[in-house]
Amino acid sequence: MQRANGWSRRGLVVVVVHSLLIQVIAFSIRPTLSYAALDAGIEPAALGLLSAAFALPGVLLAIPTGRLTDRLGERTIVVAGGVLMLASPVIALLGRGDLVAIVVATAVLGAGHLVSVVGDQAILANRTTASARDGVFAGYAFSISLGQGIGGGLLAVNAIDAATPDIPLQFALSTGLAAATVLAAVFFRSSRHPAPGADAAAPVGVVALVRSHGVARAILASSLVVTAMEISIVYFPAIGYERGFGAATVSAMLVARAVASMVSRFGLEWQVRVVGRRRLMVTSIAVSAVMLAALALPVGAGWLIAICAVFGFSAGVSQPLTLSWLSEIAPDGRRGMVMSLRIATNRVAQAVVPVGLGAFGSVAGGASGVLLATAGLVGVSSWLSAAIGASPPDEPPAGSAREDPL
Repeated sequence: MQRANGWSRRGLVVVVVHSLLIQVIAFSIRPTLSYAALDAGIEPAALGLLSAAFALPGVLLAIPTGRLTDRLGERTIVVAGGVLMLASPVIALLGRGDLVAIVVATAVLGAGHLVSVVGDQAILANRTTASARDGVFAGYAFSISLGQGIGGGLLAVNAIDAATPDIPLQFALSTGLAAATVLAAVFFRSSRHPAPGADAAAPVGVVALVRSHGVARAILASSLVVTAMEISIVYFPAIGYERGFGAATVSAMLVARAVASMVSRFGLEWQVRVVGRRRLMVTSIAVSAVMLAALALPVGAGWLIAICAVFGFSAGVSQPLTLSWLSEIAPDGRRGMVMSLRIATNRVAQAVVPVGLGAFGSVAGGASGVLLATAGLVGVSSWLSAAIGASPPDEPPAGSAREDPL
């Protein structure tokens, strides 16, 4: 792998700001799309269809995006992702009240989100030493949580005590934020610049990557946790809708989850040293499963918000550790492919699981039944995560290149 160019604190700031904007957009548009679909007459249990619309583009685009990231560099990829994310709220604004437009806007958002995230994660994995990855990915994950909190908070700003937010205003705000995302992407400096004439016909195959030591288990564990987070985005509004809580309560649930995730990422390296990397990973995912099950209980708004906070904290610990885990076991020069393969698996799970659970929920308690079933899947992820290394390696993989991680 060639030596990275210009990695510095400024470079990390650009990635973090870009990541933050992506999440603000996703967490402001996606719940709003759920409200728009409910207003258009869709049943709460059928909201899994929006999850499928968000996820399916990733199933098709993830692997090609990973290959292009490794070949062309991250800057080209994140600019393309920003343009797609800009198109999504524009489509939603133009077609408000039309279920087809809502689904199309969700699919375009899913494509843009996937492309942008692959670029962010690849540049961090390529430019960070193995021993520093837990901390760097914790900082990256912190930006994700901050963006999610801001995006969820926009619901409360626009709704106050109303049952639903101001949907056109939400989409208009997201359009402006998406334009800022494109601008941030322009400032990326790719970590890889393949030499002209480099052999592009010798990529590591998907099957070979999956068979690499621990990759399949790490990807599956990660995808189940991410799917649980995905389901929480879609079904928190459904919980409020079914139980008669206003949009401000749903916003508080989303914000509590996001803020708790942010807090969990402070001192992650210290937590790893004190608790142990493997024990911290397994326990945090197990607690996430318990909290998802607790959300199905018939409790008041205050308890729901508190449960969301604990869920956010525990899930927040596990996410950066899964990213670090994948980065250290990925073959050198193929981290874009591995990250895209992870996201492809996430999107398959996001497309299949919510629809299946939504059908289950329609006969098993609506949104509460969906959350109970999701808790069971996250429990499986806790078992899979026992394969993570007990501690991060002291040295970078052979052949990797690196400059200042911060």
